[in-house]
Amino acid sequence: MELFSCSKEEKETQENCCVVRLATSIWSNNDGVFFKKSLYYLRRKSKGYNILQEEVDAMSCSDAYRSIVNLDDYSDGVYRIGITNESHDFESGLCDGYDLILIPYEED
Repeated sequence: MELFSCSKEEKETQENCCVVRLATSIWSNNDGVFFKKSLYYLRRKSKGYNILQEEVDAMSCSDAYRSIVNLDDYSDGVYRIGITNESHDFESGLCDGYDLILIPYEED
């Protein structure tokens, strides 16, 4: 079950859609060679609850980064944040853990 979806058809009815731009930078100077992956929130394309910002606020930036399981699989572009690997408490049935994934975002 995917909680955060915003495909072209579902965008109007879906409450939550966190859209980000993945950008990679590589540079060097006298101190060494550097590699950086950045996720920029695209607020105008997003709708409702920002799951990535919530993860950063609740844990830390490094923990939220590690929770995106397929970050290294994609090149620069526009993606939405989805949820995968949900685990549920066996007594209450409530979700007690999940990972985040990048899903290619299709423009309207």
